[in-house]
Amino acid sequence: MITGDINCGKTTAFIEIYKKNRRGDGFALPKFFISGKPAGQNIMRLSTAEQKIFSFTDGFEYKRQSVSFRYKNYHFTETGLTFAYEIADEIMKKNINPVYIDEIGPVEIMKKGFYPVILSMLDLKRDLFLVVRSSCYNDVVNLFQITPDHIIAL
Repeated sequence: MITGDINCGKTTAFIEIYKKNRRGDGFALPKFFISGKPAGQNIMRLSTAEQKIFSFTDGFEYKRQSVSFRYKNYHFTETGLTFAYEIADEIMKKNINPVYIDEIGPVEIMKKGFYPVILSMLDLKRDLFLVVRSSCYNDVVNLFQITPDHIIAL
């Protein structure tokens, strides 16, 4: 598990760990920028580097993106969530292990976002590499009843 504050490099470290190990599959949520300003996150499948828009912030609305739900100033796209669920389904069907899931936080604590994916992977006893915002760490550990084997604190 990688944990740390917002904008401390968790996703970058997470992607580097996957590249070093080259086992399993999952997804990361790298930020994207417009005119030098953070505008949202893409969802990137780690094994293929395929990306789709996962979320965008107020002021950077995309007309062709259908919004699944909002959290604060973030709009989460149906396309991005569907892509996450498709990746998870393929991981489960092909019995891929370990599983990498980036950015577990307040949305999952509200039982949205990747919440059902994490539950499914835990039920299947997959080895998980998770990124968890430090302010959500205790809530995530308690909600999913997990005990991390290793913690990388950034």
